[in-house]
Amino acid sequence: MSGGVKGRKLFYTAPTAMTAEQLLKQNGYSKALVTELKKPEDGMMLEGKRIRSTTLLQAGQVLEVTLPYDDVKRAKSDISIPIIYQDEDIIVYDKPYGIACHRSGSHISDTIENTFEGVFRAVTRLDRDTSGLLLVARHQLAAAKLWQKTSKRYVALVEGHFERITGRIELPIMRFRPYDMRRIVDECGDPALTEYRVLDQNNGGALVECILRTGRTHQVRVHFAAIGHPLLGDDFYGGSTDLINRQALHCWKLEFIHPIIEQKMNFCAPLPADMAAAADKLGIKY
Repeated sequence: MSGGVKGRKLFYTAPTAMTAEQLLKQNGYSKALVTELKKPEDGMMLEGKRIRSTTLLQAGQVLEVTLPYDDVKRAKSDISIPIIYQDEDIIVYDKPYGIACHRSGSHISDTIENTFEGVFRAVTRLDRDTSGLLLVARHQLAAAKLWQKTSKRYVALVEGHFERITGRIELPIMRFRPYDMRRIVDECGDPALTEYRVLDQNNGGALVECILRTGRTHQVRVHFAAIGHPLLGDDFYGGSTDLINRQALHCWKLEFIHPIIEQKMNFCAPLPADMAAAADKLGIKY
């Protein structure tokens, strides 16, 4: 981790005469982030000198920016999260099941957020008992440029046999009642769409790949339960716990454009041991 790194230095060349703020906004900076850059001595520099956001740059001049890090580094915690990839701008984790991402009333010290000091900017999010790829931004610019611009694919072990190998589940989802975690399919709910592909099936179970076209809470779990294929281990929505003791859901593929170097990034996390063991018992290939 970065530890003592104070900030992320970036350089931008003005294509024509424009203010520093105009150049930054062209490169994805929000007004709030430009305001933050006014505070540190080295926030915005031109030819080694501190400048204002209103300073006029001539074509070809290079603006130097020092982005404030969220001081992302390991804090005192017994939680260990495997890292798939990290650089100055992002971190990709392979999150185990049983660990929440953010602090809440019921999870105060046992979350991924507790492994950091400073601001924890999770670009994607997974339920406590869902495993797999999790993307975290290391500064505000990366978070802003990645927000709602990632593509995730899940795999789930579900009950039953599918007649069709591919399909769409387009059913609205709403909260069962105020302050209740349970979600239900209801015509008054928010639109929700899940696309799926059966990868293999055997002995009354199937391994399906899921693409969420919307991001409703418990979407995969609610949708598959609604069509008679609850997730294995998900007794909250009617799934059997004979082979696994948590919802058999794993974020296995993650794709996005890197927020700074603008290269396409692809990551894949294999099935965790408990899902692999359940698949083996069913004779399902993965």
